[in-house]
Amino acid sequence: MNEKQFNELVREIRNPKCFNSLYEYYFPKIVAHIYFKFRRSDLGEDVAQDFFTKLIHKNIDCYIRNPNAWVYTVCDNIAKDILKSEKLYNSAFVDLEANDADDTTFEIVLFGEYRRQLNELDDETRQIIIMKFYEGFSLKEISEAMKLNYNTVRQKFSRGVKKLKKRNIRKNK
Repeated sequence: MNEKQFNELVREIRNPKCFNSLYEYYFPKIVAHIYFKFRRSDLGEDVAQDFFTKLIHKNIDCYIRNPNAWVYTVCDNIAKDILKSEKLYNSAFVDLEANDADDTTFEIVLFGEYRRQLNELDDETRQIIIMKFYEGFSLKEISEAMKLNYNTVRQKFSRGVKKLKKRNIRKNK
């Protein structure tokens, strides 16, 4: 979905067809994004539902230049609010190995054999690689969504990919 399409759909959000288009496109992406950022499989659907509820009730009359970054930033803020209200924000980042069976299955389906290799990367680098390859963000969008300098994102992405390639070469020998 491009910028123009997104803004047209948001302007007409009360139209069921427009709402459904946005919902079908963004709901699974929001759920996956929130899971990988906060490591809570139950949080993604709550955040997505809150996001769409707020979207319907607010009149957004400004043009949104980077829809993906805007959606994910809003959803990150909603997730933080939910976690703060649960007093769980500080414990939201957990190790992948400590996840329950449902979380592990979810990751295996999405990442297959790369799950362990991604786990060996630091949190920021892992998130950048996931956002780039699995969520389809550009590096510029990632830098805006994560509130990091573009060059930092580019460097972490490049180094992370090199680490993953090295591990694959060693594994395949």
